[in-house]
Amino acid sequence: MDFANMEEDYNQTDVTTPKYYSCDNCECCSAIIRRLNLRLLLPCVLIAFFLVAVLPPLIAIFHRRRKSRHHKENSESQIQDSNDLETVELNSNVLQRETGNVNEGYLYVETECECIDKDSAFRTCIEKAEVWKRAITSTNYDQNAFCLPYFRAGIFDKHGGSLKFEEAGITLLIPPGAIQQPTPQLIYIYLHNGNQNRLEITSNMMATSPVVFCGPSGMKFNERVLLSYQHCANIINNNVELITLRTETEPDQIPNFYNLSDDNDSLTLVKGNTVTLMLPHFTGHTTVVQCEQESVPIVQEKWLDLMLFSSQIQEDEYDLQVRLYCANQTPDARYLILEDERLLNGSMCSPTTPFLFAHVSDLTVLLNPEGDWTVTGGKTKQIISRKCLIENVRVPCVYLLEYDKDKMVTSLKCRVHVTQDERAESHGKIIDVLVKTQKSAEPERKVPNTRLVRRRLLLPYPLRESIRKKLDVPNTLGKDWKHLAYSIGYDDCIQQWEDQLRKGLIFSPTNELLNIWESTRSGDEKHDLEEILEIFKNMERLDVISDITSLNFTV
Repeated sequence: MDFANMEEDYNQTDVTTPKYYSCDNCECCSAIIRRLNLRLLLPCVLIAFFLVAVLPPLIAIFHRRRKSRHHKENSESQIQDSNDLETVELNSNVLQRETGNVNEGYLYVETECECIDKDSAFRTCIEKAEVWKRAITSTNYDQNAFCLPYFRAGIFDKHGGSLKFEEAGITLLIPPGAIQQPTPQLIYIYLHNGNQNRLEITSNMMATSPVVFCGPSGMKFNERVLLSYQHCANIINNNVELITLRTETEPDQIPNFYNLSDDNDSLTLVKGNTVTLMLPHFTGHTTVVQCEQESVPIVQEKWLDLMLFSSQIQEDEYDLQVRLYCANQTPDARYLILEDERLLNGSMCSPTTPFLFAHVSDLTVLLNPEGDWTVTGGKTKQIISRKCLIENVRVPCVYLLEYDKDKMVTSLKCRVHVTQDERAESHGKIIDVLVKTQKSAEPERKVPNTRLVRRRLLLPYPLRESIRKKLDVPNTLGKDWKHLAYSIGYDDCIQQWEDQLRKGLIFSPTNELLNIWESTRSGDEKHDLEEILEIFKNMERLDVISDITSLNFTV
């Protein structure tokens, strides 16, 4: 059979007019057809197998990897950007902000919010607060406050008052007569929400408190104002102490901190985990734990909160992210993390766990998922740098988990083991994690805000002046300001007041003790009045009790 001629004849055939070839040897034609069929059959089978069995899983894997990579990049971008964003409330005097169940950690915002760049956040807050101040027509400033994330403001005059940032554990108190200006003043608290790596931490220091700015910056007072916030240091050695730092810079500028003890006109009081500052003018402040000698290898310790958050398991998705924060055990650190997670739509997937952190080494975080879940990339072990923890940098340890889309998974169960320096189990914490399927987004729950952000002082100026004149005078029986200090738990600070009184830096320790009591009272005026009367009753100062009762309080 001449196959070359047959091929030539086939190529010359008009395909629009079918022609049939025949030959005398039919068996020969049949053999050719069988060979052609065999040659075509095998590729067709392979192609069909590829299309049916191989291609769909490849597409699914590619889609999963692409989605996971995009999800991871997007989440990491959100985590990074959450420190570069401020959420600012619009069209409301008071921000409604509450947390739900401790095991959920959702944040609910009643009013519409907008995001602005971190570089302009502070200035924008000031501008909005100034607009709010001009809109206030009432001269009764009590209980009128302007609240934005990281920012609280109020209007104060010669009568003074207090401004609370309750979620962050910060209180600012302005005594009566402290404001020099004849017109009402806008006064604010700004919680620095950026990473504190700009704080110049030396090898013998460790950040333990928020960076708090009070303003307007540089504003001076006739009488020292009171600022209080929390610290998380674990003081276990006499060579370790808390140092308060001050900066004259604005929050949006690179700070230059120096030791507050260099200012003779200021006073730092530490009771438990509360730092109280008596300040003659407004600046920015923070507190660190410090060894006396930089070269001495003393272990510094502070308490951390281990906070676990996760994205939600959705019905049409098969991956999620788990984020572990190791933050200072202070209200401000918790508030900042909840703000970050609100932007990420995260939910708390286990109760907050305390952890005692030593200055000496990194933290090791090991995540062990159960069931059908796997960690993308297999990196179940991660390290949190001690430098980040020493400087209190708010960066989470992030895990991306996924499961086979062909399986029905409705929850994630896993354990997170946090240890330091691979020491004994007593130095580590094991956290059980449970995340359940989220079928649809839960509606926001609106919780009424009953907290008083801006409130008047309970003891008015004439009454305080009367008490001051009676208690500032030394009493032979000890029933003077020193007894008042003992009654409210500040007797160990008497020496500091005596030194400053002798140097002429203060004129009335009684006033400052009354400021401390005002800043820590409950806010229930009836209860607080009964408490102050009981204090003076125990001091056997019936003359002071008579002054208070004759004022005819309306509570």
